[in-house]
Amino acid sequence: MTRSAHRRSRPLAGLGRMTVLGLRTSWRGPALVAVICIALVVAIAVGVEGLYPNLDQRVEYAATAGASGISNAFNGRGYALTSLGGITGIEVGFMGQLLFPILGVVTAIGMTRRQEEAGRTELLTASRVGRLAPLAAAALLLVLTCAVTAVGLAVSMAATGLPVVGSAWYAAGVGACVLFFAAVGLLLGELCQQAHTAQQLGLGAVSMVYLTRFVIDAMGWDAAWASPLGWLPEVRAFDSPRAWPLAAYCLASVALLTAAAVVAVRRDAGA
Repeated sequence: MTRSAHRRSRPLAGLGRMTVLGLRTSWRGPALVAVICIALVVAIAVGVEGLYPNLDQRVEYAATAGASGISNAFNGRGYALTSLGGITGIEVGFMGQLLFPILGVVTAIGMTRRQEEAGRTELLTASRVGRLAPLAAAALLLVLTCAVTAVGLAVSMAATGLPVVGSAWYAAGVGACVLFFAAVGLLLGELCQQAHTAQQLGLGAVSMVYLTRFVIDAMGWDAAWASPLGWLPEVRAFDSPRAWPLAAYCLASVALLTAAAVVAVRRDAGA
């Protein structure tokens, strides 16, 4: 069997080797994602605990900053704002709503299109490695990254004194959000010939969904479903947790990954 025929018949051939190789050579990017996400949320959680240690102060916060339309527009909708967890969630808002998706997009492109642009992927796929193995390996590593980030975040938040159950829901929301935008990055990495172009389009997509959520929350419309960044606050981790945002992130991620796989099968290396 020729190499081209082998790649057509076994598109995932060599997946295990590609995954191990990716973990050995590209671990810094995923590690940075986990560290940044955990550090951001924990730092804000500690700050919130110091600023609003008493219930009366938190009630005042909920009645002022938490009820502000401007605050909702920039940070997203807040829930359970008389609790430390609820205040932490909305205070992470602006920074998290931009940082989480950007980390996902940039990391995914760095693990796929940037590797291909540098010629490393073509060198590996010249041997008996399936056409979809590089993409699948990157996807597995990104899922692992998001899982590690979510577990580390949940443990760290609980360690600051926040409720364990609420911390777990919030961390799951963050992990699912990063994974969704990583899937966006994987698709862009397959569609664009240059990593720079893919990153620019990725940042444009992040800006678009952020501005969509911004307008919806500023106007007070009941349309949180219309923007993927509106899904994260709707987890309502420290109020009455809801699973539909997590399901939406996962289903959308699968759809994007499927689209990326279709493109990967149809195009030539470097194209």
